[in-house]
Amino acid sequence: MAHVGVSLADGVVGASRALQQALGDRGTLVGTLIGGDNYVSEQRHAAMTAISEQLRNLQPDAVIAGPAFNAGRYGLACAEVCKTAQALGVPAVTGMHPENPGTLCYPAEVLIVPTGATSVDMPAALEAMVRLAVKLGHGETLGPAQAEGYLPRGIRRVYDRQRLGYLRALEMLQAKLALVPDFPCELKTLLEHMIISHHGEYEFGSPKLPMFPEALLLHYLDDLDSKMESMRALFEREAEVENAWTSYSPSLGRPLLNTAKFLATKPVAIAETVVEASASALTETLPLSGLDLSGDGEPTPVLQPPVKT
Repeated sequence: MAHVGVSLADGVVGASRALQQALGDRGTLVGTLIGGDNYVSEQRHAAMTAISEQLRNLQPDAVIAGPAFNAGRYGLACAEVCKTAQALGVPAVTGMHPENPGTLCYPAEVLIVPTGATSVDMPAALEAMVRLAVKLGHGETLGPAQAEGYLPRGIRRVYDRQRLGYLRALEMLQAKLALVPDFPCELKTLLEHMIISHHGEYEFGSPKLPMFPEALLLHYLDDLDSKMESMRALFEREAEVENAWTSYSPSLGRPLLNTAKFLATKPVAIAETVVEASASALTETLPLSGLDLSGDGEPTPVLQPPVKT
């Protein structure tokens, strides 16, 4: 089945019965697209062309792909299907384990519900996916990832808590400055701009871009502080893990290397062993994916996180 091409089954068939059951009276399953994950991976263009054509004919309000759990190629296929649907203006959601390659490759492009590693988690995964798909199908705007139950996509927004965050900050600034007699008007304008523009980009919820050096510096300091705190917190959470590489960080879009653990592994002794090994024995000494053969034929260690499939 892994090499089967793309086809359409009308209505509810096979595993999609569980999806229709989870959907209940909130919607109707209009079609089930079937395709092997190997086929989608190896014949990506043909597969996505066929899927696009089927979606144009079906004209669904939303697309649900998966869930893939921790099946690597299936996760990649689900992510590709979601991207194809979104390109047609159709909202899409999938579900997979946070360490699935589909999650690691498309952290910011696809709406992904986190699931367990196996189909034991099927009922909970379907319910979470259906809930988001129904909201998207009705044209509703999703709230933050933590509140809605999908994986963070690294998108920072200012959310309304009665008033926008930067407006509340401006009010606080103005209240403080009102207590300072004869505060320069020009300096007040600069401070207000720094508050309004500190997120730095429109896509991060900033209504204005930084327009002078101090405002740009504040943005980068704030962004740097946020990223360093994300790293520190992840290292702390995984302090007992022996591997120097952390799990995937959704907010940073990558796994991280804990340099303290990495340096403690004494890589020099390994390097000496590898240099003395012949090229034919190289694969027995270290995985080729962890080495870079330079022009002189000597292996050079390369920093690379472990690949999980």
